[in-house]
Amino acid sequence: MLKRQYQYRETSTSPRQPAGNLPFDNSHESDDSDTGIESNCPAIINDVMELQLGPLPRKESRWLVNDMDVSEKWHLFKEESLKLAKREGLFVESHTQQILSLSHILLLKSKQHCPTEFDGETLVKLVWIVKRLQRKEITRDDAVSELQILAVGRSYGERAILKAIRNIIESVPRVTLKSPVGEVELCTSYIDTILCPIFSDPYSGVLLRWSNKQVEESKARKYAGRAKQPDAIINEINQLSWGPSKGHGEAKVQEEENNLYLLCTDLIRVAVFNKDAVDFYNMNCMLGFQVGGQHITFYLTTLLCDALYVMVEVGHIDVPISLEQVPAFLTSLDTLLIISDAFWLIVLCLLKRKNQAGAVLLQHQALEKWFQRVGIDIDLVNYGFNYYL
Repeated sequence: MLKRQYQYRETSTSPRQPAGNLPFDNSHESDDSDTGIESNCPAIINDVMELQLGPLPRKESRWLVNDMDVSEKWHLFKEESLKLAKREGLFVESHTQQILSLSHILLLKSKQHCPTEFDGETLVKLVWIVKRLQRKEITRDDAVSELQILAVGRSYGERAILKAIRNIIESVPRVTLKSPVGEVELCTSYIDTILCPIFSDPYSGVLLRWSNKQVEESKARKYAGRAKQPDAIINEINQLSWGPSKGHGEAKVQEEENNLYLLCTDLIRVAVFNKDAVDFYNMNCMLGFQVGGQHITFYLTTLLCDALYVMVEVGHIDVPISLEQVPAFLTSLDTLLIISDAFWLIVLCLLKRKNQAGAVLLQHQALEKWFQRVGIDIDLVNYGFNYYL
């Protein structure tokens, strides 16, 4: 079987040192045909002979949950991942968890719903506005006016969501078109209409950008090209320049939604961009999102303790690309409110670091409460390690 091989190295034992060069360059300008390798060949990570994971963290820097030493289990998991990489190699499609572990990143996904709810009375009025608009009983301008009235007195997150719905009503076609949507159109015409009100606040100096440019936090990595360029970045404004990053995003069009290799690659890229930003800016937490067609998944990444970066799935939504898809989108407003709260309350408000040791970046109890809020059962951590070990 033909395999595309990438280098993945780390020469430092520091738990905060980037685990080698980011091995995934998604540049569409590359041509695999020049090397005689088909573009759909599985990519494998196996050049790890110089990789060093470092020792088990000190006892005072470990994460303990219900008498379970998560840090010890995590260290054993990383060692097994490294052994597998040296022995057989790690495939992007089937070993995403193991590849992320070599950068000390633990990925957690939720299986339950969060109790946070969008205001019920506001939701009923919102559904009524959309129904009348679809029946052509009111114009789009009328709907926008009613939405502005509806936003009065609402919470910050609910107002942001209502702005996003206003953007949808003003910009999308009435019916779903059959023509394919390119990546630029997907990001600027559909995804941005939802995410910009959620993550951008010019008054606070925070903006979502589709810059596709190299980010400061990736300068520590020697790899060049797209490996240092996220599709999207959330920045603070620092005087007359872009300041620290608050989040990163990667996007793929609908036609690539079933390409497991590209989706896993983007997930790894988001995780590593977030990890680098946590280290570079000395922050507690970073937000990441991955777009696959109309589907968006959101993550929070934090350095919990020495050599243990936790990446938690906060939620996922489907973005409407026509008015006829808006009613289905309204069923995900609870999730969107969770994501808004996660960004403004966790990433921005609780993120000024902290203790002199610099090992524990969030209080363990606070993180465990957030796990419960987004539906993460902490026992899944133990189960996950035991499954692989």
